[in-house]
Amino acid sequence: MTDLLSLIYKKRDGLVLSADEINGWISSLTSRTPPPDYQISALLAFIFQKGMNEKETATLTEAMRQSGKQFEYKNFPKGALFVDKHSTGGVGDKITLPLAPLVAACRESLYFPTISGRGLGHTGGTIDKLESIPGLKIDRSLEDSYKILKKHRVCFLGQTKDIVPADRILYALRDVTGTVESIPLITASILSKKLSENLDFLILDLKSGSGAFLPKLELTDKLAASLSSVARESEVPCNVFVTRMDTPLGHYSGHRLEVKESLAILKGEGPAASTELTKKFTERFLIFSGFASEDAVKTIDRKIQTGEAFEKFKDVIEAQGGSLVKFEKAVKENKMKTKVITAKEKGFLHFDVRKLGLALVELGGGRKSKTDIIDNDVGFYHPFETGDRVEEDQEVLKIYYRDKKKLDDCLQVLETAVQIKIESFPKSPLIRKVLV
Repeated sequence: MTDLLSLIYKKRDGLVLSADEINGWISSLTSRTPPPDYQISALLAFIFQKGMNEKETATLTEAMRQSGKQFEYKNFPKGALFVDKHSTGGVGDKITLPLAPLVAACRESLYFPTISGRGLGHTGGTIDKLESIPGLKIDRSLEDSYKILKKHRVCFLGQTKDIVPADRILYALRDVTGTVESIPLITASILSKKLSENLDFLILDLKSGSGAFLPKLELTDKLAASLSSVARESEVPCNVFVTRMDTPLGHYSGHRLEVKESLAILKGEGPAASTELTKKFTERFLIFSGFASEDAVKTIDRKIQTGEAFEKFKDVIEAQGGSLVKFEKAVKENKMKTKVITAKEKGFLHFDVRKLGLALVELGGGRKSKTDIIDNDVGFYHPFETGDRVEEDQEVLKIYYRDKKKLDDCLQVLETAVQIKIESFPKSPLIRKVLV
């Protein structure tokens, strides 16, 4: 059994761990004689309390990355560029779905392998949303994924047991020991998975506001700086966007509703905010690949207007076993009940987005435990944003539900999640800052 006591003492006293100590700790996690959970938890607790400097964080990230398989792009075309995007998530954040096919449709040299996750707490997961498409399979070998990626230049993947296994071990313990909100540990968790893809360029989307993973702006800014620094240390070009999550993104939240909105974005019919963010990220990928900004914008609009972006998404979904025809049929045939929430008075709408996400979980649109089965059809329609002026009795939220008991539980949470303020207040910008 590996003993971490010396590392625990060092971190307890606020000292710096050496590269050998960090590498030894991480490699021991997947060894035949791993350290006991109580020692790992103690070390995590002192890292949470005392922190890590930039070099320690970068070393931890690389050690976690090397704990599992790395992507190997053999026999891909010369000049192929591999890119991805990660979001810290929020309510209505479905941007990966339209982004990947739009990027691939715009530039033949860009390949978009994307490792995504499942829903966590009040936030929805990209994998769960994709699996609401009938037949679509995410869990496949890297070899199969390479074949799809080589042919279609996009592949949606889940994190397999072979990719960054150290992260799964550490995150499971962080989740039950109150050490999730640690800037070095979050940085290493996010980047170790993305760097295992051996990328040429990465975009990170950090959400800020009431529905964010880290709701405090100062913590979001610290995480943005940490991610940017470690990515730079790893020699991976990276843009870090800080975007708003004090209002749900787009007009729909809920798995099939968000896929439906993603299809609308690819057809040029999506809501303003989710469409703008999709286009802004695509523009950055194209500029990285050599486009001038003006040409990138024109190409994005053209690929949407011609239907090429939508067709790219359709091809990728079919390659992974899914069917958009069956998806559209399931949406059309499913007769969900609806409940409308209206403004009790005129004023300015204010969402507590975290509570909105928790209300969606109560409805069946998320998990309270790992074994819960998600209802893909429940969700919300939210036509307004935080800060918008609304009139008395105007619809501010429509609930799509199946079960009356779950609706009642959902409504209890919504009582404090949707409010009307008498005084106006400034709306947050969609993109608050960008670190390059």
